[in-house]
Amino acid sequence: MRKLLLFLFAPLIFALSLSRCASPTKSTPPDIDPTPAKAQYIKITPQEAHEMMFGDAIILDVRTQVEFDGGHIENALLLPNYDVEERAGDILKDKEQTILVYCQTGVRSQLAAKKLIDMGYTNVFDFGGINTWPGEIVGNLGYPSSYYYYFLGGQAPPDIVTSIDYTVTKRINDGMPEFDFRVEGENVKGYHLDFYRNKYYILCDENQIFKLTISSKDGTFKQEFSGLETMSHPRDDFGIAFDDWNFDGYLDVSLWKYPGGTMGNSPHYFWLWDNAAQKFVANEQLEKMSDYSWLQTDEETKQVVNRQRAGFGNYGTWYHIYKNGEFILVKFEEIWMEWVPDEDKYIKHVRIEELIGAKMTVTEE
Repeated sequence: MRKLLLFLFAPLIFALSLSRCASPTKSTPPDIDPTPAKAQYIKITPQEAHEMMFGDAIILDVRTQVEFDGGHIENALLLPNYDVEERAGDILKDKEQTILVYCQTGVRSQLAAKKLIDMGYTNVFDFGGINTWPGEIVGNLGYPSSYYYYFLGGQAPPDIVTSIDYTVTKRINDGMPEFDFRVEGENVKGYHLDFYRNKYYILCDENQIFKLTISSKDGTFKQEFSGLETMSHPRDDFGIAFDDWNFDGYLDVSLWKYPGGTMGNSPHYFWLWDNAAQKFVANEQLEKMSDYSWLQTDEETKQVVNRQRAGFGNYGTWYHIYKNGEFILVKFEEIWMEWVPDEDKYIKHVRIEELIGAKMTVTEE
């Protein structure tokens, strides 16, 4: 019986022994390139770039420093096209961050975008030249090209910003050296939300001054005033003006804050020269007065006169003298018109108060 079983299973045992002795076969995996696929160059429209700018995207200006200073999209980083390969790693740390590239007309932005892609950046988008920004966006929204524009989603395109650096040279007194009065800030062109119409934007062109630096030509004096908030126009020297407000023989300096309202007010910053301290000192009294009226000096009477207009024929005029470091009210004149319907005419009213002793007293009414 044993011989019969051995005879029947011998071929199977022999086959198993052969399989154990045979060397195992190796399977060859398919070829795999460990280098990730390079991102593709993508050209987008200004409208598409506009929609992507309100996240964490980087706006990259690849023009020259001179072109950048002449006007750039707000919050843009400057990396000239000729510096991309050398400096991109220092400026653009995250290779997966969205990068929106522009230049002047669209030629250098294409070159720079392709360089960044070759360097391993994966989310690079070229939106062309600043020469079409932001007018192309506005024109393609399908709304009338008139005074007001409506932006879908309620967000206007970022402004175009230009640096302001303007200097006026003055001699504030014949016995002193010439001073340079340098104002620095930005010109902002863009579409800003209209105060009276929600989601309507008006095209604005504003000059904003943030800093005033005063220095003498001989290098012996320097003073800075920063953190300023002004709106002005280049035709009036960006709002900087000079007058002797306290009649001490030294020119003082003022700077527009913002345009006044219907009362004829002219809000200004004022800095008066203090000869004892040998420096300019801010004058809050004049600043407050300018918030509600128009100020001017009267050289004959040595008075500061400020007038407030409050409608047709209605005026208030204040007259101040400068004494012991402050402006003292010495006269107030009020004029107003009263309409008399029955007589079909206006009646002019005048009321005058003057400083007598230490008290303002009505002297005419």
